Amino acid sequence: MSTESRENARSHGSQVVSVLWRAALGTTWRMAVPTVGLFLLGVWADRQFATKPWLMFAGLVVGIVFAAGLITHQIKGGHRT
Repeated sequence: MSTESRENARSHGSQVVSVLWRAALGTTWRMAVPTVGLFLLGVWADRQFATKPWLMFAGLVVGIVFAAGLITHQIKGGHRT
């Protein structure tokens, strides 16, 4: 294998790793932000309206459904991270 082809292979390998990292980070925020955010919003709302724990659970469920929708959109190619 020539030096040039080794460098091309190394460059291609680093590009693959970069794409995988971006996809993993993109997927992570799409799962975490809506789920945790709506869960915390539900905790806050439970304190405000004395409905503990119902709004927390509702926030968690809505967050999970929203996150699933974002991940599905990402998998279908709607977002290129």
